[in-house]
Amino acid sequence: MNSYIFDGNDRTNDVTNGFSYVKAFENELKKLYSASLSLRYSACVEIGNLAYLGGEAIENYILRNRRFLQVLLKISTSVVEPSVLRLQVIQTIYILSRSNQLYKILIEYKLFDHLLTLLKDRNEDIRKWATHIMLNTVVKKFEYFKTNLLLPGLESQVSKIAKEDWTNWIYNDADELLILIKLLKEENNA
Repeated sequence: MNSYIFDGNDRTNDVTNGFSYVKAFENELKKLYSASLSLRYSACVEIGNLAYLGGEAIENYILRNRRFLQVLLKISTSVVEPSVLRLQVIQTIYILSRSNQLYKILIEYKLFDHLLTLLKDRNEDIRKWATHIMLNTVVKKFEYFKTNLLLPGLESQVSKIAKEDWTNWIYNDADELLILIKLLKEENNA
């Protein structure tokens, strides 16, 4: 697995540093499209790292090359892909969705619908990460997602996930999401 480490103190030429991040990102994208599971997995890890560290240079690159976001979403819900890869893809999507610009594109690409599918996944970690991303997605644009939170069956599914073991997480995001759903239901009944 490649590890691209850039010294945060070396700011002599931000354009060069930005270019290095982009070249590294492009290399990882090629691996994401390979047939090798280990290459695809490591590419997802590095794409997340580069997106986090590369800042605006990577964000701008992704904005010009959006197709790969659709590929990530497709992998995340694919029943033929191994759970280990899908989990890493979901974690990468989370990192990317922290950017306001990329968040908007992911919403355009029906991120919420993908998350609804992932909440029903057989893998507990995938369900938890989907819940985590859903909570963050909804909180960023609450008014927009109000009706989505009232979808039939969502509260029941999130309730099941809330009962799972969340001890390795800081918060039980399913409990937090349930609070929002219940508040909305009360608001609608008032």
